Amino acid sequence: MVRQLSFLAVAMSTIAAAARADHHSGQPCSPACQPQCCEIQYQEVECTVMVPELVTEKQKCLVTEYRTEQRERKYTIHEMVPRTEKRTAEYTVCETQMQTREEKFNVCRPVERQVEQQYTVMVPYCETRKAVRNVCRPVERQVEQQYTVMVPVCETRKATRTVCKPVHREVEQQYCVMVPSVEKRTATRTIAECVPVQRTYKVCEDQGSWVTHKVPVCYFDPCTCCYITVECEQQTWVPNIVEREVAYTCYETRCREEQYEYDVTVCRPETRTQTVTVCEMVAEQQEYEYQVTVCHPETRTRTVTVCEWVTEQQEYE
Repeated sequence: MVRQLSFLAVAMSTIAAAARADHHSGQPCSPACQPQCCEIQYQEVECTVMVPELVTEKQKCLVTEYRTEQRERKYTIHEMVPRTEKRTAEYTVCETQMQTREEKFNVCRPVERQVEQQYTVMVPYCETRKAVRNVCRPVERQVEQQYTVMVPVCETRKATRTVCKPVHREVEQQYCVMVPSVEKRTATRTIAECVPVQRTYKVCEDQGSWVTHKVPVCYFDPCTCCYITVECEQQTWVPNIVEREVAYTCYETRCREEQYEYDVTVCRPETRTQTVTVCEMVAEQQEYEYQVTVCHPETRTRTVTVCEWVTEQQEYE
């Protein structure tokens, strides 16, 4: 739109200049002239015309993208929640009432009266009678009785027992000792290095040029009341897309193997000999005496009073 407005402004200024030149050349235009009576004069005029051109460009624009997001919101839920309320209800209750009334009924009532009755009674009385009974009476007599008594006697006896005696002797004993020694070993490790690398990427450049060509322009002259056609110069951009490579430097990580030496402490077993005193228990037989108390039976005599019961007949009343 800007290019079109600038083109119209240049064209109108060129047409006005041409009209003024015709007016000063001795060909005045009467106000009452008609288009068919006016003579159209053409004049070549150089002018710059801006021509719109379609160019593909890349630009950054805002784009709305949607993504899934979890959010929390609070909303009202109607739930049936039981609750306890006190309410008044009317109901019928049967109550027990105390009432008094008179009723007649038969009652057995005891009545006492004197009645003569005969009965038999066992009347005790005393009688004297004679009988015979056995009576046991004690009779004591002296009796000799023998009894056995265990008399303790102390005796000396001999026995043999096993006794362990300690015996010390020198014994050579071997033991193992871990002797440390330092050894050098070789290993391989990986080393990472950053190495610069030359690379290229392709770039497209527009190496075009402007081309000027003439374009006829027709406009209406209000002074002459005629249509005038003029030629104007117009520049057009002719694109020329050239692709070229541009070099750049980047760094890459490269690994290499390297050998190195390190010290290792190695323990090697070594057998050594030492003299150790060993205590051994040697068993031997040994005689010993001990005292034993032995009980021997012995018969003795004693006099014992014996009570005997003699049965005899006795009369009694």
